[in-house]
Amino acid sequence: MGDAVEVAYLSFVGLVLIALGWVLQFLHLSKGKKEIIKALPAVGAVGIALLVINSYLSGAMDIFVGNLLTLIGSLLVLWKIK
Repeated sequence: MGDAVEVAYLSFVGLVLIALGWVLQFLHLSKGKKEIIKALPAVGAVGIALLVINSYLSGAMDIFVGNLLTLIGSLLVLWKIK
């Protein structure tokens, strides 16, 4: 039972990190700037990585693949941001 709780916390923390990235982006946009800040894909990638781990540990391989593709996309965006 303890393992299931820890896995659930991975999801929760991952989603909070993704939301935090979007809040930081919103605050940046509210200052009148229009570019994507590095914090959005960086913090988002950490959050998505936790979702990848969570879905793998839970045995949800379809969700694991989707999360992994999303993680790769976030890392590519982070890599391309100057």
